[in-house]
Amino acid sequence: MSEVQKSPYQALSEGRLLGVLKWPHFETLWAYLGTHPEGWYVWDLQKPDVPEQALGVEQFQSFLEVSEAYLRDRHRVEHFGVIYTDNLEAPSFMKIYDPKNMGSACNTSGEPVAPRWVLSLVKPRQITAAPPPPNKGFRRFFQRA
Repeated sequence: MSEVQKSPYQALSEGRLLGVLKWPHFETLWAYLGTHPEGWYVWDLQKPDVPEQALGVEQFQSFLEVSEAYLRDRHRVEHFGVIYTDNLEAPSFMKIYDPKNMGSACNTSGEPVAPRWVLSLVKPRQITAAPPPPNKGFRRFFQRA
């Protein structure tokens, strides 16, 4: 029986990801993204539709600013650990978890916690994890920005 070929997006989504574990690593990663803003799809998993187009440069820069402020406001601890990426130096895929909805290490429910956002240079396709519950804090925070 032949194995079903995975799409490039599925291969990235199910592949090995590296954790961004410290705030200085996050800052380096965000600086890289700020200088390489072209072609990024940003999927907010709280929205029903998969993005059809990559964000424009200005939209992506705005996302970086707002999401950084949001993460700093919601994750006031020394360690980081809310972003996982395929490459720490030149990423093409990232899962960003909401610091207030990451589940636990023991994951007793058996259900994987979905990231809040997925950033990808490859056009996204539907993934299997259920989206996180709505977080009104981000909506209010985003409206202030």
